[in-house]
Amino acid sequence: MSDGYQNRLAARFDALDRDGDGAITQADFEAMAREILASAGEPSTSARARRLIEAARTFFEGLSVHTDINMDGRIVKDEFLDAADISLRGNPRGFHQIAQPWAEAVIEIADRDQDGLVTHDEWAITLLAVGVDEELAERLPGLIDADGDGYITAKEILNLAVDFYTEDQALRPEFERAGV
Repeated sequence: MSDGYQNRLAARFDALDRDGDGAITQADFEAMAREILASAGEPSTSARARRLIEAARTFFEGLSVHTDINMDGRIVKDEFLDAADISLRGNPRGFHQIAQPWAEAVIEIADRDQDGLVTHDEWAITLLAVGVDEELAERLPGLIDADGDGYITAKEILNLAVDFYTEDQALRPEFERAGV
C-alpha cells in the first residue's frame, strides 16, 4: 500500500470518527447523517431523513463486514487501514455496492429544492456539513462535476468515492485534502 493511500485513508478514518473516540461506530455514521440533515434544514422525521439514516446504517454495516476484524461494532484505525488495504483497495465493485445507497441518500438531501438537480452551491453546503473547510467546499463541486453541466449527481459522487477508497494512485490534491 502506498503512503499516499494509507495517509488518505487515515485522514478519512479521522473524519468518520465523529466523536473522536478512536473508533468508527454506527453512531458516528448516524451523527454524520444528522449533520447533513441539519445543514439542509431537513426535518429528522421526513421520509428523506429516514432514508439517509438507514443509508448511514447500511454503509456502516457494509464497511464493518470488511473492516471490523474482531466484530465488536467498533472499527479502530488499525482495523480500518489493514482491511482497506486487503478488501477495499482494488475492489471498486465491492465498495460501490456498499456506498451506493449512502451516495444516493446524501444527494437526495443535498437537493434542497427537490427539483432532482443538485447545484454546486447545494453540494458545497453538504460538504461543509461533513467537515470540509469553506475554501475547499466552494472549489470541490466544480471539480466533482465531471460532465460540467453545473450539477452534482449520485453517480459523480459515487465514482469519486470509489476512486478514493479503492485506488492506490494519488487523487487530485483537493480530493485528498477533503477526504472525499
